[in-house]
Amino acid sequence: MDLKIPPTDLQKITRLLEILQKNGHEGYLVGGCVRDLLMGKEPKDYDFAVSAKPEEVESLYKSTNPIGKAFGTIQVVLENHAYELTTFRKDFTSSNNRHPDGVVFGSMQEDALRRDFTMNALYYDPLKQEIHDFYNGQQDIQNNIIRFIGKPSERIYEDRLRVLRAFRFQAQLGFDFAEETAAALMAAAKDLHHLSWERIHREVEKTIVAPYFLHTGEDFIISGIIQHLYGEQNAPVMRALKACYAKSTSHEYLYTIFLAFHALDAAKDYRLSKTTKNCVQKIRNFFSTKQDVYSLRRDFSNDLGTTLFYFATEMGKTSLVRIFEQAFSGLPHEYELAPPLLTAKDFPHLKGKNLGDALDRAYRLQIEQEIKTKDRLLSALESPS
Repeated sequence: MDLKIPPTDLQKITRLLEILQKNGHEGYLVGGCVRDLLMGKEPKDYDFAVSAKPEEVESLYKSTNPIGKAFGTIQVVLENHAYELTTFRKDFTSSNNRHPDGVVFGSMQEDALRRDFTMNALYYDPLKQEIHDFYNGQQDIQNNIIRFIGKPSERIYEDRLRVLRAFRFQAQLGFDFAEETAAALMAAAKDLHHLSWERIHREVEKTIVAPYFLHTGEDFIISGIIQHLYGEQNAPVMRALKACYAKSTSHEYLYTIFLAFHALDAAKDYRLSKTTKNCVQKIRNFFSTKQDVYSLRRDFSNDLGTTLFYFATEMGKTSLVRIFEQAFSGLPHEYELAPPLLTAKDFPHLKGKNLGDALDRAYRLQIEQEIKTKDRLLSALESPS
């Protein structure tokens, strides 16, 4: 089968695999990149499964990095692009439900058995245009099915993060779970607490902002994952976000709103960026302090404001909905916030805090009364309050 790899990628991939095969080794594209190619999508990156041992891989290529050598992975840099080559392996048991206790190198079929889902256990040789599919992954992709390889409970025990990954794939691909996979996910949802919050954060964020979150959102709630990880009070929040997803054309703030509503110290536990921390705090302030027309127009005449308007509506925050309606004739992101008409030069006799207060008062008046000209604003400032 000839999968349509973009020509620039195919050239590098061909060169990499030819080096392996000329030296008596097998090499295949593996995992998500093969799944994406079968679905007609361009992969974001390409991973390789190879028969060569890590030391052999290092000897075959000029530029390598031993980024995961203990687990059989060597990074190969070819034409300024980095690829990960991992030796066929079979894992020992996992005592921490996340990483294997050890690795033994094995065959391609043994390597396939240790992977998570059938759709990710596909091996493609673009030189021979052959796909090796041990668990009917191609058929599951055609039928839009997510299915654990082998016994689902064993795959989950090996790595509890696979529960969250399953829901994330459902939200990204729009697939359904195989019956036995769904049952295992529901049973395992209560036992994810030992996973690091940083890993949980990454998977849940990707799920909430994915293109098929509407498809997976209710399953995510029914499974109990949200209640067990974040508390019972967050199930209504998740349902409100699901409703917002259906209305909003911008989904980037949905997860930030979710973070703002649960009790964990997200800034500390999730290692959030400074921008995200500030946005979380801004949302918390929005719901905990009294809002007015000026502050709404100043801070929320954007996609975040529109998302918050939908969210406040779904959560039954009637007072906030009313102030939104007073501040904006349409949706918040459609409002054009005018820049300040006055600057420090218009208050030459003021300095420091007095100057700041005067500028704040001028801009508040400008925005509240929708004043368009400098002269009118100066006149309004001179009028008695």
